[in-house]
Amino acid sequence: MHAVINRLSIMPDADWAALARKVDEFNALVDDPDFRGASLIRIGDDAIALVLFTNRAALDKLSREIAAPWFADNLRPYLAGAGERFIGEIVAGALAT
Repeated sequence: MHAVINRLSIMPDADWAALARKVDEFNALVDDPDFRGASLIRIGDDAIALVLFTNRAALDKLSREIAAPWFADNLRPYLAGAGERFIGEIVAGALAT
């Protein structure tokens, strides 16, 4: 299992319900068994976007072909600044297998 973790600086006046709907729409859009789902976690005025994949190849392919363009169109308008992106293999815990 692999994950993309984005720490996002969200505009102070952002509509969090609209953001939640957009993430739900993204989850419904991706029709690939190697995509395990996306979550948006609110941390005050910031957010963590957590996107899970069964393997690194799927992460790279789906990120490039679907997630990156979708993110630019749907989430970037809510950002207050640059985010941080991390990619890694889940090696322990409930999602490790």
